[in-house]
Amino acid sequence: MKRETKVGMVWAAVIVAACGAMVGCDGGGGNFRAQDVKGMDRAQASMSGGGNTATSANMAANQPSVAMSPTVGIVNGEVLTLEQMRPYLMEAGGVVAVEEIAMDRVLRQQFADAGLKLTSGEISAEEGKLIEALKEAAGDDLARGEELLLRVRAARGLGPTRYAALLERNAMLRRMVAGEVTITADQLEQGKQVRFGPRYRGRVLVTRSEREASAARGQVVAMGTVQGMREKMSELAAQSTLTSSSYPGGVTEPISAADTAYPGSLRTVIAKMQPGDLSPVIALDKAFAVFFLEEVLPGNPNPSARDVEEVRRTLQNASERIAMERKARQVMEAAGVNVVEPGLRWTWENRPR
Repeated sequence: MKRETKVGMVWAAVIVAACGAMVGCDGGGGNFRAQDVKGMDRAQASMSGGGNTATSANMAANQPSVAMSPTVGIVNGEVLTLEQMRPYLMEAGGVVAVEEIAMDRVLRQQFADAGLKLTSGEISAEEGKLIEALKEAAGDDLARGEELLLRVRAARGLGPTRYAALLERNAMLRRMVAGEVTITADQLEQGKQVRFGPRYRGRVLVTRSEREASAARGQVVAMGTVQGMREKMSELAAQSTLTSSSYPGGVTEPISAADTAYPGSLRTVIAKMQPGDLSPVIALDKAFAVFFLEEVLPGNPNPSARDVEEVRRTLQNASERIAMERKARQVMEAAGVNVVEPGLRWTWENRPR
């Protein structure tokens, strides 16, 4: 069972056109793929003092004069020029830049072909949606939401240019999928159960095998008292790499039995438990778990109309983000990208897919 932080989950959803929806753009959570690196040794040799002198001379002849290149800054008392940085920039961020520019161009063309026009208000509204989503993740604290937005922008390198482009892309995508998203009565009811229904807080232990989970459960049961079981769960969770990375001490955030972000097998079990109960071994996707229930937090059986409307709006935004991501992928598939700059071409051809 894997749990992401609320902020990470929100940002991954709302930033659909910045990275995650683009072919080959790894936001940091993708799986590592071995790439074909044949020829790397030869390439490195040509760049070193022991390389082919004719090749080195040709490369030097093709490089613009460093003296003519704009100055970026001073490093250790020496001028750092844009030309000196160019190959590093191409390899470090060139792929993302190409993808974002390609997305912008194709999306604007499709937007215009559809006879659509974007207003400044729609672009501004996108920033409001980001702050609102982050505010919710921060416990309904507006100031905290704005702070998180700045932190995420800094972490993702979203300066004035890229951030403005992101807001424009999301605004166009949202307009293009308008009308595709409808919240059904069943979806609204489930959303109400997640928001206003009871929630279950406890400790979880995740293992790779059923035998490990069963053995751990036996150790917990042997403690005999509720306090002893709680302490043993915490001890075993700290020893488990599968558990400790996501659930320090095994402690979970309150879980709704209606929240499909959690495995159905876990939700079915905890909905039948009482505080102090220890679950049987629960089969998860490629893992097993034992859950100790500490507390049931009561829900709100009579939410106000305003609260229900807020749930509907949240569901609408989430469904729109899914549709926007789907549209973004379609846009990228329509973008014909042919990278010819040598350094960037190597990075482009070997990007994660």
